[in-house]
Amino acid sequence: ESDKQDVQKKYQDIREYEHHFNNIELEIRKLASVWLLAALGAIAYLVKGADTSTLLMKPGQLAALVCLMGNLGLLVLWILDQMVYHRLLNAVFLLGLRMEYKFKYLPPVRTLMMLYSLKRGMAGYLRLYFFIPMFVLASIALYFSPWKGIACAVIPLLAYWKSEKMESYEEIAVGFDDPVFVRYLAEKKYESTLSGH
Repeated sequence: ESDKQDVQKKYQDIREYEHHFNNIELEIRKLASVWLLAALGAIAYLVKGADTSTLLMKPGQLAALVCLMGNLGLLVLWILDQMVYHRLLNAVFLLGLRMEYKFKYLPPVRTLMMLYSLKRGMAGYLRLYFFIPMFVLASIALYFSPWKGIACAVIPLLAYWKSEKMESYEEIAVGFDDPVFVRYLAEKKYESTLSGH
């Protein structure tokens, strides 16, 4: 009985870590939204209302430069969100999945999340939060300046390529030295955990 209580306490601790990393990611996404709005506001000002006599470049060239700087800022925030904190969240989430797989008396919260996300998780959807604005800024930059636009488009393409190379749950789970659990993750047999509840 004390072992069961200890497992349940550790399971609760995992939830606290998940909550912590989720909150950090939420704050990063808020910063990304503010950054994007600032970039779009600057572009609108340059295109519609800038006093061209005081500008060092044509408004279109400056707008393309703002797009490039906007994408660089979004890239930095994407790295913090997806490459740092989302990976930490994934580590804790994987530990929770393993506990639900191993201890059938625990509520299968993460298992159900995987089933509701069509066994893919949410990372793919979260990437769109950054990639769609990045490609929009790249399109605007291409309109005003092909070379700056190409440089601007390379940023989200590199980030997308890097996100596709991220480790999968089964690759990380090899460290548990539990081949059955690794196979369970590779084959995405999450329904089998539910049958034990």
